[in-house]
Amino acid sequence: MTRYNIIQKKFRAWFEDSVVMKEFPETTQKFIKYFFAPYRTYFIILFFIIVIVSLYSTIQPYVLKTIIDAAIPLLGKESLIQATLLPVLILISLTILNNISWRLNNYVILKSVPKLKSDIISQTSDYVHGNSFKFFQDNLSGAISNRIIDLANNTDSLIMTVRELLLRLFILISAIIIAAFVSPLFSSIFLIWTLSVIGMATYFNKKIEPLSNIFAETRSHAIGNVVDSFANAINVILFSGKKFEKKYLKISLDKMVIKDVTLQEKLMKYATIMSGMTILIEIFTIFPLIYLASKGVLTVGDFALIFMLSHNIIEQVWTITEVYFRASEQLGVFNQAIQFLSQKPDIVDASNAKSLKIENGTIVFSRVNFYYTESQRLFEDKTLVIKGGEKVGLVGYSGSGKSTFVNLITRMFDVQKGDIFIDDQSIRTVTLESLRKNIGFIPQDPTLFHRSIMDNIRYGNFDATDEEAIEAAKLAHVHEFVTQLSNSYQTFVGERGIKLSGGQRQRIAIARAILKNAPILILDEATSALDSVTESLIQESLQIAMKNRTVIVIAHRLSTIKALDRILVFDQGHIVEEGTHQYLLEKGVIYPQLWNLQQGFLSD
Repeated sequence: MTRYNIIQKKFRAWFEDSVVMKEFPETTQKFIKYFFAPYRTYFIILFFIIVIVSLYSTIQPYVLKTIIDAAIPLLGKESLIQATLLPVLILISLTILNNISWRLNNYVILKSVPKLKSDIISQTSDYVHGNSFKFFQDNLSGAISNRIIDLANNTDSLIMTVRELLLRLFILISAIIIAAFVSPLFSSIFLIWTLSVIGMATYFNKKIEPLSNIFAETRSHAIGNVVDSFANAINVILFSGKKFEKKYLKISLDKMVIKDVTLQEKLMKYATIMSGMTILIEIFTIFPLIYLASKGVLTVGDFALIFMLSHNIIEQVWTITEVYFRASEQLGVFNQAIQFLSQKPDIVDASNAKSLKIENGTIVFSRVNFYYTESQRLFEDKTLVIKGGEKVGLVGYSGSGKSTFVNLITRMFDVQKGDIFIDDQSIRTVTLESLRKNIGFIPQDPTLFHRSIMDNIRYGNFDATDEEAIEAAKLAHVHEFVTQLSNSYQTFVGERGIKLSGGQRQRIAIARAILKNAPILILDEATSALDSVTESLIQESLQIAMKNRTVIVIAHRLSTIKALDRILVFDQGHIVEEGTHQYLLEKGVIYPQLWNLQQGFLSD
């Protein structure tokens, strides 16, 4: 076993033992509780650091007041040193403690936040991967990934925002308390003003929250469109679509800008009102302060302390309101992402689901009813048996129900009525993982991961050795072209396999299915992208792969299914004809039409 295989097995063991999110937290509160719980110790430490730093910010001015009051009467006297030594030492000690606290703060953030973000991306991605096929049909992949990244990045931002909010709040509270020791009057003025401003900020925040949610939605949609545009870069190039894409993307980007401007205008309006409140506190502080000082009610130290505290309180309240609004924007992104990602899968395992056990591979459709919409009924009271080991072809015009037929077997969709059995086991009562592990699938237009060729082949069997993967590659005639590449099996194939030809991608998909070695094999015109010489070679390999398996072949080229045991002809969701190739040519109606059309096309 290679070093790669050993590392892979260790990684898989770690992954399988890690926490699995069974149900996505549906609110921001539940989300934070779920993901932050493993790091609670770090955040408790962070809380105490915030308390220490906030106390330093207000105790320091009080110590300075003490030094000033002690120093002024003793200026020019030797006793000044003795009178001010203790508060000076206290001031130095507080500065040292403050610096240590900030270094500890950085350490706590470093030890918790990167891993927390990784957990969010990992577990959220794992949960979303468990969603239904319809979910991925209905949503752009860019929009999905953007919501997941938004959660991780905004978690980071939210932690910093909450830390700053708490710090400013504690500084504010301690400043008001310190002011009370010197002048209850000014402490009362600070308290009333602070409560008024925070009350206004809370009111404004309720007005801003809906705008933040709308902006987050339009932003995610716009980014999703950008990602989708680049994912289809080959089409943009081939169809000279650069100008069109610019116009198309501009529509969603303009919507995003409009919502952003609306939000920022509101924020600017409220910020202006808050600025007026700042002027008021300046007026209600400075004039009384000068008046009381002139009457000798306040010492020089008291005057300096109140003056410093007033500016400190103004700064803290102003920052708190800004941070409050920023937190509202972040929570808007959070809420949108959570609401979107918390959608429950349409298709899930039954509570008592067991692993599928296959001996023969017999597939039974028992009085199946299925439709996408009421007006688009495909199967009604459909009963059909595909015997274990039987090789069956599916033919018919586009939209006749061939792909839906195999999608129902793999539970990409669930039937509305009736049931599907594999070896007398209802596919509703077995786990989705075991069902799909027992079915190999070769699509007509396979897409690959932007990973190495070896990784793409091994996707059929994660535990396979390099030797087993290469053997499958040889059977699928992948080995011939891979060995000509500079990095051989470690060559990266590009997004969706764009660096390879269609035939090369299809051969890799076949190798992947061969390596999977599942008892049921579904082929969707698996050789359509191959040249004639390679196709004849692949057909030999497929014959080997199909031995002792139940095989279903969706055929577009009827010549590829002539030798199958049975052919089913689909028409608008109904199986209207069935039999061998020769029987259908003699007795069928639609099949001979399809055959003659293809033969005429080929002869032309």
